[in-house]
Amino acid sequence: MRGGLSGFRGSWTGCWETASSGSRSTAFRLAGGDVLLLYTDGATDARPRSANGDTSPLFGQDGLAAALAGYAGLDADGVIARLTGILAKHSGDWASDDTSLLALRVPPGTRP
Repeated sequence: MRGGLSGFRGSWTGCWETASSGSRSTAFRLAGGDVLLLYTDGATDARPRSANGDTSPLFGQDGLAAALAGYAGLDADGVIARLTGILAKHSGDWASDDTSLLALRVPPGTRP
C-alpha cells in the first residue's frame, strides 16, 4: 500500500446542486493491494471530550496518515475496523462530529 494523503478537499457528491463549482477532477490509478480511503472531517477533527472546557488535540491528517501506515495487507473491512477503533480510543468513544469512512481495496495481483 502506497502511503500518503492526497490533500484534495471537496464536498460529498450530491450534497448541493452547486457542489461542482470550484471543484476539480483528478485522475489516478490504483495498483493491486492499494486502498482508497474516503473520509469526512469528523475523522480528522476527532478529539477527546474536555471536562474543563480546554481545547483537546485533534486527531488530524498526521494522525490519520500515521494510523493508515500500518494497514498494509488488510482488506477494506479491516482498515475501517482498525481506524474506527483508533478514532474511538483517541476521542474516548465520544464523537464531536459525524464521521463517515469508506475504504475501497484493489485485490492484490490486480494490474492497473
